[in-house]
Amino acid sequence: MICRKSMDDCKTPGMCAPFGGCQDAAQSELVALREELVNRNEVIAMKAREVVEAQTAVSDWARKCKAAEQRNAALMILLEEALGSVYAEARRAETPFASRLHTGLADRIEAALKPTESRVSE
Repeated sequence: MICRKSMDDCKTPGMCAPFGGCQDAAQSELVALREELVNRNEVIAMKAREVVEAQTAVSDWARKCKAAEQRNAALMILLEEALGSVYAEARRAETPFASRLHTGLADRIEAALKPTESRVSE
């Protein structure tokens, strides 16, 4: 018999009664296995919470990426419209300076409209 209080051989069976009494070695091993199972279940539950938190973070990130892509698409449309206006103004320009100014602006807008390396790699 094993005393639950001292976890040694039970010398006086009545002494460890407040701690659940004496038990044989098989019962003692069963109690230890149950405690280990409880600990493992707690670890599994903690890992499951971490997975859920990670999934939530990924979902939030994906939602933000989609919103950014929608904003970028809208900005691309605005840039294309601006480019058309700049070209129209360049054709109507009455001085070479104004024409060069509009052409330079058009070049910058065209550069912004070209796909960058980061957009190409996606």
